[in-house]
Amino acid sequence: MIKFRRIIEPIENLKLNDCSIKFMRIIGFALCLEDDDEGSFVPNKLYPILEPLDNDPQQHLRIFDESGEDYLYPQIYFEIVQLNQTAQNKLIDFYESVTALNV
Repeated sequence: MIKFRRIIEPIENLKLNDCSIKFMRIIGFALCLEDDDEGSFVPNKLYPILEPLDNDPQQHLRIFDESGEDYLYPQIYFEIVQLNQTAQNKLIDFYESVTALNV
C-alpha cells in the first residue's frame, strides 16, 4: 500500500505571507471496508475524508486515520457514504472537538 505523510511545519516557523499552508477541511465521510494490516483502520467504522491537496493522486482518499494523522489511501478500502446534513454537521463538530484539524 502507498502511504504518504503530510509534513506540517511548526507554526512558529511560518511567516505571515506564507501561502503554502492549506487548512484541512472535512468534505465527507467514508466507511472502512477492510483493514490495511497496519492497524490504521477499524473495519465498519466511519472516517472523515479530508479535502485533497493539489498533487494527491487520483483514486486515493485523504483520510484522518487511527494514528491521528492524515494519509492517502486507495479508495478501494472505503465506501463513500452520503449522510443527511444534520448527521454530517454533528460528525464534523465531533472531529473538530477531538482533533487539531482546522476545518
